[in-house]
Amino acid sequence: VFAAAGTFLGYMGDSGERLGQLRSPGGVVLDGAQRLWLANANNARVDGFCFVHPTVNPTSQSVAEGATATLAVDSGCGGPLSFQWVRNSTPLADGGSVSGATNVMLTLASVTATEAGEYAVWVGNATGTVTSSPITLTVILRPFITSPPTDQTAPPGGTATLSVTAGGSPPLFYQWFHNGQEMSAQTNRDLTLANVSSAANGIY
Repeated sequence: VFAAAGTFLGYMGDSGERLGQLRSPGGVVLDGAQRLWLANANNARVDGFCFVHPTVNPTSQSVAEGATATLAVDSGCGGPLSFQWVRNSTPLADGGSVSGATNVMLTLASVTATEAGEYAVWVGNATGTVTSSPITLTVILRPFITSPPTDQTAPPGGTATLSVTAGGSPPLFYQWFHNGQEMSAQTNRDLTLANVSSAANGIY
């Protein structure tokens, strides 16, 4: 049995006989995993008690749309343990993109905006139940066009303005093309063509 700093606290004997000795005048120590070890009056038998608590909480993540997100917790405690993952305080169940809703590791496959939110896990054993620190799963949505540019007609020397409306996770980046060729420095949502001539004809 060792403390978190590596200090030797005692030893356990054979698991069947559960013999051991603790380096504690009172016969009680708390090790680095927050397990309570208790010796009997003659200090010949050592019993361990585990008070469930997350020692390593899940961490916030940003995941691209369509990718897989994995959340895990380390309870720092021996079994048997129960787990229940929740999203926005609502318990999850296996099915669809969700697997491992009641396991130490939660997997979310092919994530979409639906999977974004706040996650936590309830961990329990015979001593009670605790909740991990909440984390945020951010789903980075692919860009998509909701309103494409429309055909324009302009007289020689006139001005034509092309616009696009797009969605997705910010920031969004724009690049205009003319007849399949990238246009230099045209990286805004709107494209303005001033003093047009026949050279401006084409597909944008």
